[in-house]
Amino acid sequence: MTTDELFWIDPWSAEGQTVALKLLPLAPEIRRHAEKAIILIAQARFANPALKEQDALTAMDLGARRLDLIGMKFEMSLEIEEGYAQVVAHQRDKEHRNELRNILDEISSMNGRCQDLRDGYSALRDEYRQVWLSENRPYWLNNVIVRYDLAVEEWQRRGSRFQEAINDFDNGRELPPISSFGLVAATQGK
Repeated sequence: MTTDELFWIDPWSAEGQTVALKLLPLAPEIRRHAEKAIILIAQARFANPALKEQDALTAMDLGARRLDLIGMKFEMSLEIEEGYAQVVAHQRDKEHRNELRNILDEISSMNGRCQDLRDGYSALRDEYRQVWLSENRPYWLNNVIVRYDLAVEEWQRRGSRFQEAINDFDNGRELPPISSFGLVAATQGK
């Protein structure tokens, strides 16, 4: 797959789960290389603010951030799945309720993983817009940006669904099965 395909693939889809098996072992290294590139680009800008091709640096920064988000998306999706499964398995354990609630907060809260992924796509949408407009007319931009908007919306929707389940958990109700969040494909392969 191309990095563009990896960027847009849903990690909880059947195809995304197949990709995850191959990509997850490499995700930490991908992210380290991406972060190093981001740092080197920032250092190049700082060392020579009069560089002629600032737009090229911005485009390279965008590429590195997209690679970082690919790795982050697959890592965090797995963490969400595993964390939720852990809470469901122990949800009747009153003695560890606070620890379980903390795991749920890591999935969806003000700074949960769903929100981090939403924010990642949102930030890259804005950077992509900047790169596009530096070399193109705005004519086709909205047709491309809509993919970012849909990804932002998907992670926002997932976070809201998890938040509803968390509210039910807080009120003593059983958590729904993981399949209710669109994770059927993810759990079938395990």
